[in-house]
Formats: sequence, C-alpha cells, structure tokens
Amino acid sequence: MQQDVSVIPINARRSNNPLLHLPFDLIEMYSALRTCEPDVVQAFALQPSVVVTLALLFAPTIRKIYTITGLGLIDIDDRWPSRLMRSFVYRLLRVSERTSWTCFVFENSADPTRLGFRAARPKRKMFLMGAGVNEAVFTPRPLPTVPPLKLAIVSRMIWSKGVDLAVEAVSRLIHDGAPIELDIYGNPDFENRRYFPVEQLHEWGHRSGIRWHGFVTDVAGVWATHHAGLFPSRGGEGLPRALLEAASCGRAGIAAEVPGCADFIRSGLEGLLVKPNSVNELAGAIDQLVRDPSQLVRMGNAARQRVLDNCTEEIITSRYRQLFTQMFQEG
Repeated sequence: MQQDVSVIPINARRSNNPLLHLPFDLIEMYSALRTCEPDVVQAFALQPSVVVTLALLFAPTIRKIYTITGLGLIDIDDRWPSRLMRSFVYRLLRVSERTSWTCFVFENSADPTRLGFRAARPKRKMFLMGAGVNEAVFTPRPLPTVPPLKLAIVSRMIWSKGVDLAVEAVSRLIHDGAPIELDIYGNPDFENRRYFPVEQLHEWGHRSGIRWHGFVTDVAGVWATHHAGLFPSRGGEGLPRALLEAASCGRAGIAAEVPGCADFIRSGLEGLLVKPNSVNELAGAIDQLVRDPSQLVRMGNAARQRVLDNCTEEIITSRYRQLFTQMFQEG
C-alpha cells in the first residue's frame, strides 16, 4: 500500500537560549500537526524531538519516530544552563518512550544510556550509522604524495568539535619539524553557545602549516587532496557525517574515542582513536602516520569497506523502509 508523505515546513529556531523560543515552536508545531493529522511523525535531532514530544503529549496514539543525531552541547557542557536543560530534556524523552508506538533511532550505542533508558528500553529502537552516504559521489581517489602529510577538518567551528585541540597538536609537531599541513573547512555556528569567533579562526589560519578556508561545498574534493581526516570531538556527536564521507573517499580518520566516532572507527583498522581532550595523544597519533604513511592505504581501504557494509544511502533507506512497514503492520 502506497503511503503519502508530507513535509511540513516549521520555522525552527536554533539559538543560544532554545527554551526562550520553545513556546513559539510548540504553537507552530501543534497547529501544523492538527492541520495534516499524520499517521506517523518523525523528528530529526534532539531539539525537534523535544518539540514534537511536547506537542503530542495529548495525542499518545500517533506513531512517532525520534531520530537522535547526537545529544549535542548539553550532554558535554557542565555549566549550569546545560545541566538544567539536560535534566529536563532527557526526562521528557523518557516519558515519551513510555507512550504507545514510539520508536527511537540512534547513531551510536551510548546515547540511549546517556538519555537514561534502561538496558531493555526503549522497546522499539534502531541503530543506524548516520543518514547514509552516496558512495558514488564520495569515492576513493589516489592519495597525494608524501611528505607532507596532509590533514583536513570539515566541521562547524564550535568547541565540541575539538578544532582547537587539532590546531595545538599540529602546531606542536610542525614546531618540532614534522612535515604536516592542516586545512580547516567550516564556519562558526553562531547559534551554538560555544562557537569559535572568526578572529580566532584567522589566527589559527596564519600559523605555519595551517590554513582556514571557511565554508566548502565540494567535500569530496577536499578528501581527494588530503591523506586523512581529524575528528577530535569532545562528544555530543551522533556519528559525524564528515567522518563517514572521508571514510567513503578511502581516507583514514584520527578521532577521539567518543560515542559515534568510536562506533565507526576501530583503532588500527579504519584509523586511530585517541583519548578525548588530549593534545598529547592526538599529536602522537598524527606523528604515527608521519613516521609510517604506508598505513594510510590499508586504513583508507578498510574505512571505505566499512561504509559500503553499513551506511550507504541504499542501506539506510532500506532500514527506514523496514521500520515504516513494521509500524503499519503492528498498528
């Protein structure tokens, strides 16, 4: 049976103070849901999941899918606004889980525990490695010659991504004479409470061997001219899309051992994992590739195969199709 899908545009507000805009988001969401009377509502990311949960508190029979693409800054920031919001949001999602036909989709194995779900809860959950990568677009190309070892970061310029850690690690190695280049791609996310200001990015970009390029559209082209990607996240990730795209291009990754990154990279196979928040360990992993660049081909090939086995667009689409079929069969 063919089912109709409607995309309802909501003027979602991401800001430093999301609770301030919550009443307006709720009114808009509630009005939209009453208008279309959906059989299934799917929310992507944490904040929309909260809005949908509150909007549907008095409509428990509507099927709901919450795709949690990471827990974000509130999960790793210990300042009191984040602690307060974390307690409210996680408790709310646990309440939602107990309503009829609610499914949670996670990108890593740690987020259900962080949300406070018991081992066997939620009853209906699915794990996916990201939103799906087009392996025909993000395809391997020959590695550049070495030296130098060419590294890249593709991300929003925010504290949780750990860009500052990568800059310090690379700066230290270059100061010691290591042949390394680091290219940084991405702009500040001004709606994130802990973004890196443009002045800071310019300062990093003027350091020896480091360049900041700002926003980039040809991400596959970035990986074609680099040997490996750096993902020194402090946490809060689902599973970084940039990591999967780099892997699909046959590029090894050096990543912090945090949920998401550690769900994809198996240290020594698809790349190297390091202790979070450690400039020393990050520098050590980079230096390992400088001294033995022959690892890049092996790790890159393994990373590409892991994408093909787990997270192409076709695989993710198929999993979602199975989920929707199951929902209607059980409904």
